[in-house]
Amino acid sequence: MALFVDESWKEVAYFHALLTDPVSFVEQALETPENLYALELAQRLADDAKLIDESVKQRLLDARQAHAPAKPEILLEQHFKQLTPLSEQTAISEPIT
Repeated sequence: MALFVDESWKEVAYFHALLTDPVSFVEQALETPENLYALELAQRLADDAKLIDESVKQRLLDARQAHAPAKPEILLEQHFKQLTPLSEQTAISEPIT
């Protein structure tokens, strides 16, 4: 988990995780939710890796919200999760406030 402490290693850790086992990196980040670098990296991995289960993605979003609730990207991710699909390419939502 040392790579998650120093932000300058974020890209190296990201590519290493994608090439090896992104699921274990995301799980490790969830075990230390106070480490915002780890949660941000885990979110990127969850967005890009096909192996991450939806329940794990939701746990990750919940952890990020609990530790940084006002970050705009977290608020948008939560909003997008609540869209009502009209078709594969179109969805509607409640107004953003």
